[in-house]
Amino acid sequence: MLMFSNNQNNTGLIVGLIVGGSVVLLVIIFVILYFTVFKKTKIKKEIRNLESRFQYLHALLIGQDAQYVKRLEIISRTNLLYVDVHTRFLKKFKEIRDKYDSKAQSTINNLKDLLSAKKYKVLNEALPDSKDIIKVFEDKVNELNNELLKVVKPEEDCRQASLSLKENYRRIKQEYYAKQSDLQLMSDSFEEIFKYVDSLFEQFENFVESAQYDDANTILPKIQKILIEVSNAMGELPNLCASVISVVPDKISSLENAYELMQQENYPLHHLGVSRTIKDMRDELNELTIRIRQFDITGVSGRIDFILSRIDEFFVSFDEEKKAKEKFDVENDSIYSNVNTIERRFIKLCNTIPEVGKVYIINDEHQAKITSINNDINKLGALKRSLDTLIHSSTKQPYTLLIEKMDELKDASESVITEMDDFSNYISSLRTDSENAYHLIYDYFFKIKENEKIVKDINVEKISQKYQSKFDRLYTLLNSIYNLLLVTPIDVDKINNYVNEVHDINNQIFDKGAIYQDYNMMIAATNAIIYANRKRQHTTEISSLIDQAEELFNDGEFEQSYIIAGNALSKSSETDDAKK
Repeated sequence: MLMFSNNQNNTGLIVGLIVGGSVVLLVIIFVILYFTVFKKTKIKKEIRNLESRFQYLHALLIGQDAQYVKRLEIISRTNLLYVDVHTRFLKKFKEIRDKYDSKAQSTINNLKDLLSAKKYKVLNEALPDSKDIIKVFEDKVNELNNELLKVVKPEEDCRQASLSLKENYRRIKQEYYAKQSDLQLMSDSFEEIFKYVDSLFEQFENFVESAQYDDANTILPKIQKILIEVSNAMGELPNLCASVISVVPDKISSLENAYELMQQENYPLHHLGVSRTIKDMRDELNELTIRIRQFDITGVSGRIDFILSRIDEFFVSFDEEKKAKEKFDVENDSIYSNVNTIERRFIKLCNTIPEVGKVYIINDEHQAKITSINNDINKLGALKRSLDTLIHSSTKQPYTLLIEKMDELKDASESVITEMDDFSNYISSLRTDSENAYHLIYDYFFKIKENEKIVKDINVEKISQKYQSKFDRLYTLLNSIYNLLLVTPIDVDKINNYVNEVHDINNQIFDKGAIYQDYNMMIAATNAIIYANRKRQHTTEISSLIDQAEELFNDGEFEQSYIIAGNALSKSSETDDAKK
């Protein structure tokens, strides 16, 4: 048991020694690797970083900064204010190049040589100083570069500001050359503008070259304004050029040709002022052409539209003259003939009025109409003479004016014809109304007699009273009409008033059949009462109903009498049924 315990302790000791030895071995291996492999790799990386930093700084110094210094030299040739600036930066540049750049270059070369010789210990000792040298070089280069940037930044800003303008200028020129065939009218104007803009850009470059940046910046707004105006006009210019070169001149020529043709066909057109207007339009067209060439196109399109519209109006006027001539040739003779017929008819009418007045009274209204017609006839004659004057004028008048007067004469003629027709109808109505009144007397006399007999047959006092006043009034009216017809001149208006009253009474008692209705209802009521009287003794109620029916009958209320008598008969029938 003891031996087993000792063996176990020995085994643990051996394992501990093995593990401890392994750890020590690993540490030794790591240290060896660090000082051999890892350290070397780190040194190489640091050297590469230093070399990259140097190459960048060297390129910045020799490349960009050298160019900036060279730019300052160029500026100083034309701008004395930059002589000291250039001298100062050149001195600083040379100092950095000759001193710090060379030292940094030598440092990098030395590090690379040591690395090639694998002198890592020496490298490790040299790296701190080398880093300081590169850091100093970096600070110097960055300081110079930043100072140079501040000096040349205004130039960069100026040039940057001009880029968009140059692009717009290029685009405008490209658009112009694409539309050059449509802008031939503007070729000289565009060349002048391009020449002027080129000169402005040249001034701009000269100012920038001499570092006169404020002066350079004053040039750009001028260029921008010109380019904006030209760009805005480019969309409209082709149409405007086409309008003033061909469209409007062609329309004016067409108008001129049409005007000459109308004159050859003897159309009077002096009232239109065509020749004067054509001259004015051509003068204005020349003015518009000049304005377009000067890029002054505000309102030009509207003026062109106005000229074209005015030309169209002339063509419309020409068509109106042609139509007016056709109408004049067709209607002139007939209207003149119609006026002459009206005048003859009025004379005839005036001659018949005295004869008519002997037989019939012409009322005041129609006496006034005679005067009105006479005045209208005089106006008609004046219109006719006015038209004659225009037709036979030494200066031929436009057909549209003749048609206007002719239509006025035509309307006046139709109005007078209507007035004379109305008056003639009135004269005819005097005889017609008188004859109708004469026939009415006899027609109504017999109608009254017939209805009087019916009322007499009814033989009820209240019915007689109801209609007798109407009969008496009709007799009076008929006698009055008859007496008026016997006296000349006959007062037809008064006769018509009596006739109208006769018709009103007729509508009340004859046409509606009121008397016949009363007669028929009287017969029905009489029969009902006679039949009901047979049942009078049945009951007191029936007797009372029959008494009511007889009383209503005597009051001329035949319909109510008939109803009450019918009720009495119904009651008697009910009594008879009860007895059974």
